[in-house]
Amino acid sequence: MIGDINLFLEPDLTERMEPDLPSAPYPPHYVTGEVAIMIASPSHRGRGYGRAALELFMAYIKTNIDDIFEEYAKDLTDPPTQGNPANPPSQSNTQGSVHQPGEPNGVAPSPVELSYFRARIKHDNIASIRLFESFGFRRVGEVNYFREVELRRNLEWMGDREMDGFETAYV
Repeated sequence: MIGDINLFLEPDLTERMEPDLPSAPYPPHYVTGEVAIMIASPSHRGRGYGRAALELFMAYIKTNIDDIFEEYAKDLTDPPTQGNPANPPSQSNTQGSVHQPGEPNGVAPSPVELSYFRARIKHDNIASIRLFESFGFRRVGEVNYFREVELRRNLEWMGDREMDGFETAYV
């Protein structure tokens, strides 16, 4: 194994509602997607494996985002109470929406939406910082307690020129 790459989805705890607008009956579940990549052996670093892995992984996410959200949404609802028909299991659909029991036909959509991608990188790992910056990630804030910088990428990546054609040809 040369290394690994992961996507960690977690709730986005920042305020997402407009103060002057009424709340939607089923507001979206906003999440952030932390992308983490690790090339284990120093002898494998600097040889393009990280770039190739990140490019393929972002194409995979782009192609499979609905399935990824559907899997994530399975954990958003409370498990059914044993033997209580008033609390049936919740279900999710293929658009990444969470359905709550007790609504007409037993479902009420509440979509999962990605706020942004994030990468946390040691402040002195210049090669990794440059790699993520080449994919449109931008540094936010200062070096944190763990001596990491945070880089974020908004969702306009869905139409990036470097991604266009790549998923058609390789994914």
